[in-house]
Amino acid sequence: MKHAIKQRGFTLIELLVVVAIMGVFMGLVAISNRPSRKTQLRQAAQSVASLVIATQSNALESDVGSALWISDDGIYDANPQQNDRRALASVSNVQATTCQLNGLTVPPDACRVRFVSNTSDTQPPSPWFDINVNTRIASFQTPAQTQYNTIWPARFYSNPVAPQCDAEFDLEPLRAGLAYQWPKLAKIDWRYSGVGSTGSLPADAVVVFERGGKIEAYFTGMSSSVSYMPAMSTLYLCVAHAPDVDGGAATLASEDTVWVAIEPNTGRASLGWNVPTALNNISTPTSTELAGARANVVAGRGLAN
Repeated sequence: MKHAIKQRGFTLIELLVVVAIMGVFMGLVAISNRPSRKTQLRQAAQSVASLVIATQSNALESDVGSALWISDDGIYDANPQQNDRRALASVSNVQATTCQLNGLTVPPDACRVRFVSNTSDTQPPSPWFDINVNTRIASFQTPAQTQYNTIWPARFYSNPVAPQCDAEFDLEPLRAGLAYQWPKLAKIDWRYSGVGSTGSLPADAVVVFERGGKIEAYFTGMSSSVSYMPAMSTLYLCVAHAPDVDGGAATLASEDTVWVAIEPNTGRASLGWNVPTALNNISTPTSTELAGARANVVAGRGLAN
């Protein structure tokens, strides 16, 4: 007589226990693979440095150069606008550092102007001047330069009533496509970012490379009052924990904060961890506090850990 073999399967409770264990396991794996705050900040800073290199490479292949637009909502490619040339009727009120342009409409998005002969292509242009689009007043960009040590196109200064030259304007860059979206935990802290050892930035920064690959200029405040600065000093960007930035915390006192330093002559971008800095005023650091924090990047403090 043959006995029937009774096959026993899994009960519902056993299946639920297995599924629960697998869920816990997968959750632990996901948590372990999730980038930490420090990792996200480092990766964001490295992305900024990579985009600086790519922008410099693009400038080498362009007649007008290339630009990178850094903002709160991401990093964008940008298009420099150059050589908007207009006939200059006359110049008045020539002083040691300024002069007023007459007989032409200054483009509303002009950031600087220089004077070019309209009778000869061999005459060198004047240096670049800052321009006030409302008053049409041009002023030297550096205090050391004046009307007395500047080479002008023929008849510009000797006969400003009939200068026989054109005004050539550079215009503000235009923002193009999104190149990088900030990760959830990373953001630029504009309170501590700036040009030079102590300079500050209001918000947004556009880095413009000239055709030869050298950084030509910085533009800041692109969402409001645009400022133009010749690229003569290092640009420092403070990449910090986004919730801390939004909450007004002192990210300059955090060891997780990462610095990006962009050199104007070479376009080289250096990275360094922040050395925690105690602040007397969180929103308005002193020049000594800023200089000390940025000096560590200059000294080559790297991202080894």
